[in-house]
Amino acid sequence: MSTGFSPQWLALREPADAAARNRDVMAACAAAFRGRQDLRIVDLGAGTGATLRAIHGLLSPVQDWTLVDHDPDGLATARELLAHGTPDARGEGEALRLVHSGRSLRVRFRRHDLAHGLPDNLRGANLVTASALFDLASLDWIEGLAEALARRSVALLAMLTFDGTIRCQPGHRLDAPVAAAFAAHQKRDKGLGLAAGPDAARGLARAFAAHGYRCVEGDSAWHLACGTDLRAEVVAGIAAAVAETRRVPQPDLSTWRDFARSDAETLTIGHADLFARPPG
Repeated sequence: MSTGFSPQWLALREPADAAARNRDVMAACAAAFRGRQDLRIVDLGAGTGATLRAIHGLLSPVQDWTLVDHDPDGLATARELLAHGTPDARGEGEALRLVHSGRSLRVRFRRHDLAHGLPDNLRGANLVTASALFDLASLDWIEGLAEALARRSVALLAMLTFDGTIRCQPGHRLDAPVAAAFAAHQKRDKGLGLAAGPDAARGLARAFAAHGYRCVEGDSAWHLACGTDLRAEVVAGIAAAVAETRRVPQPDLSTWRDFARSDAETLTIGHADLFARPPG
């Protein structure tokens, strides 16, 4: 993929992601595998391993994870965080063996660009996970993933998919134009075809339901308080993207940026979570 995210940005957003992940969707995933002693999981667009850290405590006693990402720096950071953040961790060739939260985890790290197709290690997986990925992918790519997982009866846990919501509280008269311009920017090609952007969450549910999957959906919005570094970075990123579209006049955009960064009580950035369970 042509769009990458630095380990520093991923570290900044991880606490907000952890607070936002939908508990009902995670519970549905955990319930689907209750009673299984072992589980094989492939995490797409793994970044620094935040999805593993968020959900491993809900899953089977023995877990085999493969973290897939095109960015070697992100994978190196994932390995470091997991190794140093777990008292009982040891190297096992190129993998890590961890004991954490009463679970035994084997974690492998796979550099792979999803623009070149899905990784071959989906065969044998029970669960594919991804966080903040699918709004960067095209609907055709999402449908291809659904078809590939359906052939193998693999479940999907998709978290923190942007749904198009950008809203200040109290509201600002430019919230809607800024959100529309940002959505247009997001639908450019990010490496996996013309990105679905805010249509991705609905597209995921449709694609997997078409293969008979049972889908549990839930809200996972960020509600960012004033004065946080994350909010400042988010507002700056949104404003920069909107400026590229030229859909909002620069004076108006500057007005919205200043309000969203410093004056609004909260800034809501909408996300959706999905657990899709294969039939049978």
